[in-house]
Amino acid sequence: PDNYIVLSNHVTDYDPILVALSFPRQMYFVASEHVYRAGFASKVLRHVFEPIAKRKGTSDTVTVMKSIRALREGKNVCLFPEGQKSFDGRTGQINIATGKLVKASKASLITYKLEGGYFTTPRWGYGIRKGKMYGSIVNIYTKEDLDKLSPEEITDLIKKDLWEDAYQRQSENPIAYKGKNLAKGLEHAFCVCPKCKKIDTISSIKNKVFCTSCDFSATIDKFGYF
Repeated sequence: PDNYIVLSNHVTDYDPILVALSFPRQMYFVASEHVYRAGFASKVLRHVFEPIAKRKGTSDTVTVMKSIRALREGKNVCLFPEGQKSFDGRTGQINIATGKLVKASKASLITYKLEGGYFTTPRWGYGIRKGKMYGSIVNIYTKEDLDKLSPEEITDLIKKDLWEDAYQRQSENPIAYKGKNLAKGLEHAFCVCPKCKKIDTISSIKNKVFCTSCDFSATIDKFGYF
């Protein structure tokens, strides 16, 4: 399509770069305001991606209007409707406001899904694991297709196209994700000990997670399982 909005699931800090590399034309990314406060990196991001900043404390309406304005000027826009990276490998909530934005934009819609990102660099973890990560277009909906649908129906299509469950995929097609500190940071995702039920007693080192209050401990393997 000549003019489109790309919607993708969100699993790593590198998602904008990976999605951008999959399309021949420049896209304007909707991003949190923190991208403007990273020094030299911010300058590079602004130059390459020209992000549409979403400022904390302001209404989403401002971001929506900026996005629609860019689309109606013939630019292409990409956003991650979950609003944050996945903590457990499953696609997060997608609000009906996303369907309303797509409907109001009068642009075509491209849904794009990333797979393997959760195990490559989990939100709670540190570093990058050596494994496999993929990205591909799921569906392309033309303006004519979208004209026939309500915002609710568009939102349902987006949810279906972007749904990803990392552990379900891993159980069906196991892929090794190797690293030296596979468990480091797990206490950011799991704050209650599964054995003694105490809060804030979980700690981690290298590939091991353990409780500082009881004898619970577990080792995480290269497939992401304990």
